Amino acid sequence: MTIAFKSKLINYLKVQNPVYFGKIQELRNVIEVWLSYIPQTFPHYTRHTIQHSDEIVIQLSNLLFQDDSPDKPVVAISPTETYILIASAYLHDAGMVVA
Repeated sequence: MTIAFKSKLINYLKVQNPVYFGKIQELRNVIEVWLSYIPQTFPHYTRHTIQHSDEIVIQLSNLLFQDDSPDKPVVAISPTETYILIASAYLHDAGMVVA
């Protein structure tokens, strides 16, 4: 399990909607392969790896949860909004993929 999958944001999604959580796991697995193509096309760019996207998920988690409890976000956020937020973190560099 990656460190992002131990984040409060992803744990919140897992509790709120296990189906969306499973879809995020699938998305992460697929996008990890896609992102590996970026250095071939853009070798002069900083690394846009899955770890970069994981770090974004962690930072979002730090913004949305003040304590160690994944059931207490600082703002009300629905499971759908949570899914979209996490998916956007994983997909934000997808436009750089040239296969």
